[in-house]
Amino acid sequence: MTCQTTSGVLLDYLQMTASYIHGKTSREMDILQKDLHQLEKWQEEWEMSFNPAKCSVMKLSTKKEAPDRSYNFCGQPLQEVDSHPYLGVEIDSKMSWKAQYQKLTSKANKVLGFLKRNLWFCPREMKETAYKTLVRPILEYAGCSWDPYKKKDIVAIEAVQRKAARFCMNDYKQLSSVTEMTRVLGCRKRYKTEEKTPDSSSCIGS
Repeated sequence: MTCQTTSGVLLDYLQMTASYIHGKTSREMDILQKDLHQLEKWQEEWEMSFNPAKCSVMKLSTKKEAPDRSYNFCGQPLQEVDSHPYLGVEIDSKMSWKAQYQKLTSKANKVLGFLKRNLWFCPREMKETAYKTLVRPILEYAGCSWDPYKKKDIVAIEAVQRKAARFCMNDYKQLSSVTEMTRVLGCRKRYKTEEKTPDSSSCIGS
């Protein structure tokens, strides 16, 4: 089922629905409120309902002061957030990807900790399989969109891989080469990429 909005964006009714508009003036941003009204009519037509309490608005802008505009949906004002998950990727209002790096490293470290507690005495092959199945996909999911370019972010992500390498190889000797361990495991090396930031826009997600 789909809904045609005034901004021309075709929305799919999945677990997450989003409406997006690129605009600088208040008139342009009013279009997004019209889209929300269209969604209200759509849910009535299909006898379905959105939960406005789980909806939020995020303004994407690199400016110090983003355009001020509030939105209402199903009779309730929408909460404004600085970051919001969309299709498994944490999108930041400044497009810095900082929230994404924190989210994925935290999740990967928790899963790796679980593997350490439960597979400590298992053979290397089993540890390696568990790492490549449960941890590595977390670090690589949608990587082409958020691939880090700052050294501190690269180090934070590779730190997870280095800990996983020592765990899989069961080698915690101080003089052992962790770089060689990660090479054996086939860990991806992060390289510097060019940053691209948008102008000013707003995004609604639930």
